[in-house]
Amino acid sequence: MDENLRSLNLNLADIPYVLQFNKRDLPNAAPVEYMEFLLNNRDVEVPSFTGSAHKCEGVFETLNMITRLLLHKFINDSNRKAA
Repeated sequence: MDENLRSLNLNLADIPYVLQFNKRDLPNAAPVEYMEFLLNNRDVEVPSFTGSAHKCEGVFETLNMITRLLLHKFINDSNRKAA
């Protein structure tokens, strides 16, 4: 993903995102701690959520958080341009 973003002259640190560890209802799902270590082991951790779309668990929480992060970024960017 980082390589693809660089090819578009984008930086992951500049893009709001969240992680959702889906399919938590499956018996062979990797432990959340392991997924956090693999995917969210950065200087600045992003919000992460567990989910099971099949059971409608964690879906709206994830959507709400990414919406909040996007709105926050656009408001901050607008304030910087206005100043």
